[in-house]
Amino acid sequence: MFLFRKKRKQKKRRIDESSNLEIIDENKEFKKVSLSDYKTLNDKEKEQINLENIVKCPIKVSVKEDSLQISRDEESLTINECLNVTPDPVTINEKNNANAYLTNFNKSLWICYRIVASYPLNYVITHSMGFLGPQETIKIHIKFLSLPEDQESVYCFAEEHAIMIQWFFLMESEITSSPKYFFMRQYHKSNWRSKVIRCTFLEKCQKQ
Repeated sequence: MFLFRKKRKQKKRRIDESSNLEIIDENKEFKKVSLSDYKTLNDKEKEQINLENIVKCPIKVSVKEDSLQISRDEESLTINECLNVTPDPVTINEKNNANAYLTNFNKSLWICYRIVASYPLNYVITHSMGFLGPQETIKIHIKFLSLPEDQESVYCFAEEHAIMIQWFFLMESEITSSPKYFFMRQYHKSNWRSKVIRCTFLEKCQKQ
């Protein structure tokens, strides 16, 4: 009889211990997840998530298909306005020179860019290709060249004198090669954007 009671006590103790384990498990710290991630979980995974720990993430505007994003406080800018070019138009002085400034207004993403002249044989542009860090500004120098009379000027994207900046967003971790590599490979070409800046000549402006 004594042995029987002892076994019953041991059995009851095991039940109490197991119930305590379950209580501890119920009170464990739950992993915090976003609402979008919670919707992708299966039923079993959802049971392991405390509803109070679902984090409401701020709305973000998608810029690229590969998850690059602009934060909500930058929504007032359109994507095309994130790359700013001044002055517009660019005025070429009597010495056939001009300066322009490129600025990346985005606070987190980099910009890969290249500059093409409408008359490639007539223009030399410094820093015609490169990377712009977040909120960085770069100065470019434009030099107009007069061709010999026996050489005809050839235009590419416009008959009027202009420069075109082609660019796209990328993350700093993606910058593993020179900017030329990205354009040779037509990197994310569907995400390329372009901005055309007209070039005017000081002599013509004064005559007008």
